[in-house]
Amino acid sequence: MAYKGKRGKQQHPLSRIADRQKLFWSKVNKGSQLECWNWTASTKSGYGVFWDGKRRISAHRYSLELHLGKPIPGDLWVLHVCGNRRCVNPAHLYLGDAKDNAVDRDRHLIQDMMGVDRQL
Repeated sequence: MAYKGKRGKQQHPLSRIADRQKLFWSKVNKGSQLECWNWTASTKSGYGVFWDGKRRISAHRYSLELHLGKPIPGDLWVLHVCGNRRCVNPAHLYLGDAKDNAVDRDRHLIQDMMGVDRQL
């Protein structure tokens, strides 16, 4: 079903914010607040990707934007406490810069090498 925009032109159904959010969450395997909420759709380099109607965006970034209620500035990275690239649980996500991302990546790499279970 197409929707009418401001000028009476038909718009893609995903142009409505509520529809995009509903579609997004339908692609997430939610668990408890402590568990990872894994993205079940398209991925790139292990990270979930989502088309929000205007742009292709990392699923974890989109999840945190929904949680915060505003776009995240382009100079900030969305990092995972859990180290699970598919996780979109906002409780497992935090903002950082490029240096924070490198430190986080190295920490998770070391944990992987040591066989540490990072599931929260």
